[in-house]
Amino acid sequence: MSRPFVCFLVLAGVLLTIDLASKSVAFARVSGEPVDLLATGGRAEAIPAHDPVIAVPKLLAFRLTLNRGAVFGLGQGGVALLAVVSAVAAIVVFTMGYRLPPKAWRRRVLLAMILAGALGNLWDRVMYDAVRDLFLLFPGVNLPFGWSWPGGAKGLYPWIFNAADVYLVLALGAFAFGLDQPRTKQQEST
Repeated sequence: MSRPFVCFLVLAGVLLTIDLASKSVAFARVSGEPVDLLATGGRAEAIPAHDPVIAVPKLLAFRLTLNRGAVFGLGQGGVALLAVVSAVAAIVVFTMGYRLPPKAWRRRVLLAMILAGALGNLWDRVMYDAVRDLFLLFPGVNLPFGWSWPGGAKGLYPWIFNAADVYLVLALGAFAFGLDQPRTKQQEST
């Protein structure tokens, strides 16, 4: 194995560990009592009612929820299909990471983020039949002018997510904006 590929695997492993550890710690502490999803078959009712735990006022809180769908809760109930998609994505990204040229470090980092995100959420889908989510942005901050989101949520950002989701959104966004490409000499001179 080449050194760049080993670095790719190590980075993906570290990110995956952060995702799974943050979920485990949150589900053990945030609600005031440990939530054992394995014992309850991954039912959302296993999560006791709890107020968000504020980490940074008006910026970040922890709140436990389960997502049986994809990003933003889309595709609810499609856990098996999403698990297959995650597994296939992980295999494709692993293969792409292996085939990258040694100097493609930006692309390698982004692919490691995608691999970790796919594996983190795949683990949850296989183990709990849902994805564990815990981060809530802008707690207590509502949309202006009394506006609300479809469905009635008034929070500025009402979706709850996890570290794997962050990795996926950041990496896919970076690919979409071409940030995986090295800077050209012309870009460096401006």
